[in-house]
Order: sequence, then C-alpha cells, then structure tokens
Amino acid sequence: MPAADAVFDMDELRRRAWETTVPAGGDYQAQTDERLDWLDKGTPEDWHRFAIGFNWSDNIEPLYWIARQEQCEMATALHIFWHACPEWELMKLAEGEPIYDRDEAAMVEYIAKRIAAKGYKRRKIAWDANSLHKRDYDEMRAFVARIDNPPWKPHRDLLRSIWGKEVMDGPEAWEERPENVRTGFWLDLPKSDIVTWVMREARDEMRPTFFNLFAIGGLLAATVEFLNDPARWWLHLIGCIVMIGWWSWGISASTSTVRSLMRSELKIVPTRQMALTYLALVAIGALWLQGYFALSAIFAEAKDTSFEARAIKAAVCVVWIAPFWFGLRWAAEQYTYRHLFR
Repeated sequence: MPAADAVFDMDELRRRAWETTVPAGGDYQAQTDERLDWLDKGTPEDWHRFAIGFNWSDNIEPLYWIARQEQCEMATALHIFWHACPEWELMKLAEGEPIYDRDEAAMVEYIAKRIAAKGYKRRKIAWDANSLHKRDYDEMRAFVARIDNPPWKPHRDLLRSIWGKEVMDGPEAWEERPENVRTGFWLDLPKSDIVTWVMREARDEMRPTFFNLFAIGGLLAATVEFLNDPARWWLHLIGCIVMIGWWSWGISASTSTVRSLMRSELKIVPTRQMALTYLALVAIGALWLQGYFALSAIFAEAKDTSFEARAIKAAVCVVWIAPFWFGLRWAAEQYTYRHLFR
C-alpha cells in the first residue's frame, strides 16, 4: 500500500474511540452492567480475550469481576495484574509519599494475594513474563523491603511461565461481542517494514537462541563420537552434558521472553513452527560438526606438518566457520522480523 494510503482521518479515529468508550446516553453503569452480564455467560477464554483487548480508560469493574471468578485463568489474572501498574502503591509507601485512591489498587492486591495462595487453579492458557515484568518485579521486592507492613508481597509465580494453548483477542472476536460490550477498536494497518523496539528486543533474544541450538547440535554429534570410547572421553562427555543443559536453560528463557513480546503485539505464537525451526537448527549444527570432523580427518591423513599445510588448515577452518556465524545472526533477524512479527 502506498504511504499516502496510510494517512488516517483523525476525526474518524476520535469518533470511533468516543463511541467505544462513552456509552449511548452517557450511562456508564448500564454499560458496565451489560458487560458483566455478557461475561457471566462467557467462557474463561472469552474473559481472556476481553481482558487482552480491554481499554483501560473504561471502568475496570469487569476486569475485577473476571479476576475474582473461580474459573479465571492464571494467565488472565497475570495479564490484568501487570497491566494495572502494580508497583504504584508499593513505590509510594516505600517513599513515604501520600497515595491517592485508584480503582486498580484493590484489584492488584486481590490478584497478588490469590496468586501467592495458589488460588488460581485453571492454567490452560499460555503466558510468559518479559523483561519489563522482571524489572518491575525486582523493583517491587525492593519497595516491600522498605515497608514495615506491606499490603501484599510479590510472589515468584508472578513471573512463572504457563504452558498452554494460545488465546488472543482479534477483530473477529471483537465483532462477535455486543456493541456496548466492545472496548477500543481495531485498525486495518498497511504492511510496514518499520522495526519496533519490541521486534529488536525479540531479535536480540533469538540470536543467542539460534547460536545455542546450533551449538547443541554440534555437541550432540560430538557426544556420539565420545561414546565410542567413554573410558577415554568421560570428562568430555560430562562437559557436553553440562553445556547442553546450560544452553538449554538459556534457550528456554529467551524463548519465553520472545513469546511474551509477541503477545504484547497481539501476535499468535506459532509454537509448532518454532519447534520445527529449533529442531532444524540442532540438525544443522550436528551436520556442521560432522563436516568439520571429516575435514580434520583429511588433514590428519595427509600428515603434513609444514607451515603451508597448517596455514591452509586454518584458512579452511575460518571459511567453514565464518559463514555459519554470520549466517545464524542474519537468519535469527529474518526469522524474527519476517515470520514472528509479520
């Protein structure tokens, strides 16, 4: 779409924002009651989609209602909690500053205490924390340490990943809701090559992930070789196991962050596609090391220890390694920008 076609009518945008925020006749309580009636007939997945697409300029009573339900998903409660600026009251108390009343405070305290008490039993929807959540969590712990009697304390489960199915709000779900239940509105934006800070952060997480997967493939290939004579190579085997475990932990942490960043942009996480991509990288790493072993065997059979032979071997190694090093960096960026966020 040409750039000129991406120019929006600001009056139209303001009108649409007004229509979905201000109810007909200005009866906000009637709007809230209608939303509560609709939620009461909905499913936990409906509640989750509603919370994702919620306009926080509206009355938050429907969100508080969702958080108090027995069947509320843990992922839904976490989404609401982290979008409600949970650190605000703790920061003010730690600084000894006056606190003004805000509707979110009671909801935040309720969710935090229920999570600490393991009160959210339903965990079928996927959720992951991102770097901002982790930063705020650390800040909240620091605030609590300075408060004599804090209203609540942050629990580690506020950051714990949840494995489950992907549930995301979207235009189709929005259209299915009654007019007075809808919050916000959707725009059909043209395709763009703009790279946001979220995409850059995801790319920076995917690059070490690609390298680690490739390296794990190489270590698996090396492990097979070492198993041919475990008595001789037992120390190398232990090293391989330790490194595979360490890199796997890094892959898990980075992937969790990428999933959270995608959901913040209302993107569905392609779990199966990511798994196949990861397996392919492991396979490529294993094949690469097998090729390196083959080259090393050729040089070993030549039994030429001259300076020229060593120089040729070093050059071949550089040529063998460099394309994969730069190629993985490029592949991680392209995969992030063109597949995960487009």
